[in-house]
Amino acid sequence: MDRLSEMRPFPAVASRITASIDDPSIDAKQLETIIESDPAVALRLLRVANSAMYGFSREISSISHAIVVLGYRTVKDMCISIAAAGAFSEGKRAQRERESLLRHSLACGVIARQLATQLDNVDSAEAFLGGVVHDIGKLFFHDVVPDEYAQILPESGAAITSIEEQAFGMSHADAGERCSLDWGLPDSITEVIKCHHAPESASFEQQLVKVVALANFLDKSWKISNPAFEANDDDCAADVRGLLDGMDVEKTKARVASDFEAIRNACA
Repeated sequence: MDRLSEMRPFPAVASRITASIDDPSIDAKQLETIIESDPAVALRLLRVANSAMYGFSREISSISHAIVVLGYRTVKDMCISIAAAGAFSEGKRAQRERESLLRHSLACGVIARQLATQLDNVDSAEAFLGGVVHDIGKLFFHDVVPDEYAQILPESGAAITSIEEQAFGMSHADAGERCSLDWGLPDSITEVIKCHHAPESASFEQQLVKVVALANFLDKSWKISNPAFEANDDDCAADVRGLLDGMDVEKTKARVASDFEAIRNACA
């Protein structure tokens, strides 16, 4: 754990953006300059902004235009999400597992965003960010003990944290919380990472944590990112599944599938 920061550095542009989140002196022009310092992140942001997930009829052609159209907060969260997603491909070990984890994380982000648009008091951009990074702690195991971790992954589910604790002395939620703290991510996102397998244990932002926990379950139930996924209702508490009450589930599922393909192409 003491080597975690060294092993899993956060992309520089995302670190600069997270540092600016609570700085009232940072304006849109300065945010634009930060984003454009990393052409890869800037390009992916424009791809996402112009993807079917947002559905704007007019092309967004610049970072400044994206900030105007999407909003300051959304652009910040989207850039952090895109940069964090890039971390999944940085390591040289367990490539197949990392690619699967990236697909799952993007799907969770898309599902959480779609759920948030239909719920009160949950910011859709923050939900997307939470979905993308909720399993970031698994990268630690893929880096440190890839072979041993691969052996327990087929048993993954709600009990995966217990299996990880038995095998390694800590769970991916523990490692992810440390990553989030080291990276300076917002406290709400740290709480999501820490509690996404146990939303009832969240001390604040419980609705956001529930949304991401539900997204995690629905990706497996709907087989959005992986047709081999299986889900059991026991993997997700009844009160979390209750967030779907009143929603058109089939319409939501269809929109998620479309958005997932759009975000995968945008982040390629």
